[in-house]
Amino acid sequence: MTIQCQNLFREADTAPHGTTRRSVIRSVIRSAHALGSLGRSAAIATTIIALISALQNGVPAASAISVALLVPAAMVDIVERRLPNQIIAASALALAIGLVLNSNNDSNSVLVGNVMLGVVLLAGPLLVLHLVSPGSMGFGDVKMALVLGAAVGAVHWQLALVTIALASGASATVALLRRMTEIAFGPGLVGAAAFSLLTHTLMLTPAALDSTISIGHFA
Repeated sequence: MTIQCQNLFREADTAPHGTTRRSVIRSVIRSAHALGSLGRSAAIATTIIALISALQNGVPAASAISVALLVPAAMVDIVERRLPNQIIAASALALAIGLVLNSNNDSNSVLVGNVMLGVVLLAGPLLVLHLVSPGSMGFGDVKMALVLGAAVGAVHWQLALVTIALASGASATVALLRRMTEIAFGPGLVGAAAFSLLTHTLMLTPAALDSTISIGHFA
């Protein structure tokens, strides 16, 4: 059985929508209404999963918060096929500030090498796909992956591989079950990142957790 999936991860982030803060808020509200109770419940659940992951050892609060902040962007992506730059920027800023503040505690310091490798492993493949076929992968997905790669990489760089695998598998499965030829990839990325943070001790072996890429610490 085959399906046409060349536009599976298409995101029309160039759609003519307003870019002011007020318009972004309206987009989130409209999207929440359009998704219905089931969609809103899924968004709330994803937000909760992301936030409670910070209760685990090894997960910076900044990572959990940044992923939770991207849930509204994922909601907009489902309805409008775009990822608002303002929300992605807010998430990136929260992550950067949080990681810097977190570095003041030596026991919870985050290795820069892990963060950088997380970004490369998660955003790199999406950037290549965007350059090869912009209609298949929107640049908004790439920007979101940059933030999420840093967020999961702050825990461990290998979580970036787990996240992209989960996001791709979940998105492809939903598209197949619903017989869709294209699907927003943002929700899959956010959901996979939240799940990866929450279950990172199960996703990675003890040996993997001990393998880090040390370039320095946030200071």
